[in-house]
Amino acid sequence: MTQEEYLKTHKQLIELMHQLTVDKQSDYCGTSSNPFYNVSRGERLGSYSTEVGLLTRINDKLARIESFVSKNKLSVVDEKVLDTCVDAANYILMLGIYLTNKEK
Repeated sequence: MTQEEYLKTHKQLIELMHQLTVDKQSDYCGTSSNPFYNVSRGERLGSYSTEVGLLTRINDKLARIESFVSKNKLSVVDEKVLDTCVDAANYILMLGIYLTNKEK
């Protein structure tokens, strides 16, 4: 892969990440205007913080990636390892946005 190919792929993945975020916000937030609605469920129930909810989802994605690296295959074939990486990146960005706005 050349640097040019890498940068083109990176841009495509950033665009995919954004579209997935738009779609998942619609699916997971329903009619709520709170972009963290789904991941703050534990906080609303008094079980765990929104930060822990996000870290748990990030950890789940990292565990799936680790499994792929060690076995070189995934049992759930309709979600590719790149899809999992994109989801993990989106959750990390979501955590960063949440923490930054929490400080305000």
